Amino acid sequence: MKPQVNAVSSAFFLTLRMLQKIFKWLPISTRKTVTPELIPSCLDYSNALYTSISSHLLKRLQIIQNTAARLILDLPRRTHI
Repeated sequence: MKPQVNAVSSAFFLTLRMLQKIFKWLPISTRKTVTPELIPSCLDYSNALYTSISSHLLKRLQIIQNTAARLILDLPRRTHI
């Protein structure tokens, strides 16, 4: 499952970099609309297989969700989610 999680991470952070460029000018209400449409598609792909993955890989997937929450709310990188 490590290659799968790596692929999901790569796809997510690529999408995140693109979103960060335009999110500077969008209000939070618009961010809340756009982000859930783009981010879950990265995580939902093969999510049934994630039930038996190691805690290390599960933590990496959690980091993806936390980063998306920070992006939506325009929070600093170190803010606790």
